[in-house]
Amino acid sequence: MQIRKIILLTLMLFSLAILVPAQAQEQAWSAYLFSADARQVLRVNQDGAEEVFSLGVTNEGQFINTGISISPDGRLAAFCVIDTLSNPQAYTFIIREIETETNVVERKDAGAGGCLAGDFIENSTQVTVGQVFADAEGNVFSNGGPALFWRVAIIDVVSGEILYELNRDSENAPVTTFYDQSVAILPNAGHRAIPIVFFKALPYVGTEFLDVEGYAWDLVTGSVTLFPEYGIFNSDFSTLTGEVIYPVLDENRPSVSAIGMIPPSNSVLLKQGVDGIPQEVYFNGSWSISRVRFINDGARFLVNLLPAMENTSPDAIGERIAIVGRDGTSTEITIPGIHASYGSTATMLVTSWLDSQESAPFITRLGVIEAGELTEIYRREDNGNFPLYWQIVRVVGN
Repeated sequence: MQIRKIILLTLMLFSLAILVPAQAQEQAWSAYLFSADARQVLRVNQDGAEEVFSLGVTNEGQFINTGISISPDGRLAAFCVIDTLSNPQAYTFIIREIETETNVVERKDAGAGGCLAGDFIENSTQVTVGQVFADAEGNVFSNGGPALFWRVAIIDVVSGEILYELNRDSENAPVTTFYDQSVAILPNAGHRAIPIVFFKALPYVGTEFLDVEGYAWDLVTGSVTLFPEYGIFNSDFSTLTGEVIYPVLDENRPSVSAIGMIPPSNSVLLKQGVDGIPQEVYFNGSWSISRVRFINDGARFLVNLLPAMENTSPDAIGERIAIVGRDGTSTEITIPGIHASYGSTATMLVTSWLDSQESAPFITRLGVIEAGELTEIYRREDNGNFPLYWQIVRVVGN
C-alpha cells in the first residue's frame, strides 16, 4: 500500500510538470529594445538569448519618427513612419505584429504632418496616437481643415478605425495658455487610466520647450481637464496607481546645477491624480535630478542624477541613478556606460547601456539590478560608421 501511494504521488507530480510549459519556467521575462537607426526591434530573454525583428521600414527616404510603443504582451508594435521623398512629407501610422513581421494596420491620414504613437490600452485592443496636420513651418494643410489642426485619437488595432477623437475644434477642446491657438501642437498621448487618456500638448514648431501643458481627457463625459504636473519635463505617470511623479526645485534647500539644458532640481514630488496633494518622496542636494519614473508597477521610483558642474569630468563614463522605495529608503548605483535606458516588471529592474560612441564595434550591454547590484546578462556588438542606440521600450513577463 505504501509503495502504491508513492507511485501515485510521483505520477501526480509528473503530470503537474507537464501542465507547466518549460518555456514559462525558463523565461520569466523578455526585454524589448528599439533602435531608430537599425529600424528593428531587439528582444532579449532572461537567459540572454536574442532575437531581432524587422519593422519593415527599408525604402529610401523612410524613417521612424521618434520612438515606438510595444503592447503589454509584447505582440504588437505601434509607430509612425515619415516619407521624406513625398511632397509634402507624409506620415503613416503603423501597427505591426512583431514576430510575424506583418503590418496589421497602416493609416495614411491625408495632410498628417507628424504623429506620435502612444499607449496600448484595453488589453492591447486599442492604441492612442497624436497627430498634427501642418507643414514644417506650422501652417495648417488646406485639405486638413481647421478641425484637424491637431488630433488625439484612439485606434482599433484590428480595423484601424478611429474609436474616439479629440481635436482643436471639439466641444471640450483645451484652450492652451502656453501658446496661442494659431500654433500647431503635436499631442503626446502617453498614458491611459480607464476612462481617462492623458496627453501633453507639445508645440510642433517654433518653440523650445521643457515643461508643457498636460491634460486629462475623459472618454465618457468628453471633458478635458488641465493637469499641469503631467506636462512637467521628465515626469512620469502610473496607470496602475493614478499617480504622477515629477522633479522640482526647492529653493530653500541645497541644490546644484549640472551641465546642459535641464534645469536644476533637488526634490521629487508625488501627486494622486489631478486633484491630489503633492508629497515629497525623495530629496538630493548634492546631485541634480534630471528624470524620474515609476518602476516595479509603481512600487518604487527610479531617479536619474546629474553631477554638479564642478564635479563633472570629461573622462567620466557612467550614469548615476537612485532606486527609491515607498518607505523612503534609497539605493544609489552607477551604470557603467552612456545612453542608459530602463524597464521593469513587478519584481525586476532591467537596464541597457552603450559602452562608447567613439568607434566601432559599438557595444550594447543589458543587465539586471537587484539589491543595489548590477549583473550583466547580455552583450551585443554592432559595426558601422555610427553607433546604434538600443533603448528599452518595454519589459514583458514576471
